[in-house]
Amino acid sequence: MWLLGFSLAVFQTASFAATVGQWTSSSDVWSAASNYSTIYAASTVAGNKFDPTAEGISGASLAGNSHFIISNPTSLGQPGEVGTLKSWVNAGGTLVMFANPDAGFSMYTSYFMNALLSGIGSSMSVMSQAYGFGGAQLLGTLGGSDQSVAGIQGGGLASGSVLPVLGGNSIAVSGALLPYLVRYEQIGSGKVYVIGGNIASNALIAEGANRQFLLNLLSQGNAGIGFADDVPEPASIGLTAIGLIAAAVARRRSKA
Repeated sequence: MWLLGFSLAVFQTASFAATVGQWTSSSDVWSAASNYSTIYAASTVAGNKFDPTAEGISGASLAGNSHFIISNPTSLGQPGEVGTLKSWVNAGGTLVMFANPDAGFSMYTSYFMNALLSGIGSSMSVMSQAYGFGGAQLLGTLGGSDQSVAGIQGGGLASGSVLPVLGGNSIAVSGALLPYLVRYEQIGSGKVYVIGGNIASNALIAEGANRQFLLNLLSQGNAGIGFADDVPEPASIGLTAIGLIAAAVARRRSKA
């Protein structure tokens, strides 16, 4: 009998520290030398750990990660990557996805984002038409029961243009665009956050509640997410079965 999928061990404490992976098919990466160096530094000071480099999605690359960031995806992924990501989220991983309209190519960003969201079983989607402002604007008021807004009293997020996010749940209690800037959804034991604006960049991280909100995202989650094995594609399962049958027939013929 084949045992596939994930094993999940959860150890949550008050001093939870995230272990964060990032996708090699993201155009934006949090690092000390990028346009996201400020939030990267603040995150590491808070005790969170980032994988040394962005990687492809596999059982080995996701093993041990509590969080995974995809920022402005540039592809649909390699065969098996989306299925593996889906299983990781279902097992308790927290996926944070950014769509930054200020980088241009909004149509392609939304296409790749929506394909990935659909592939992991999310009901959320990102519109291809950008709305809002050319510069930073404080959008609405945060609120609700999600832990990402814990401790933020009456604060809002600052963003330039927004690619509205549809579906899922909003973290906003007021604002014309804020309800569509960040939305989230529970999938299995994990969570997916979709952010339709460039709130993490060095230019915007000090605005509004951006910094605290993003640190809140990394302060919640499940530690100790591991893999029993990568999840194979259906075609791979079929080819493996055919190979086993052929090998069994060959053995029988050799004995005859």
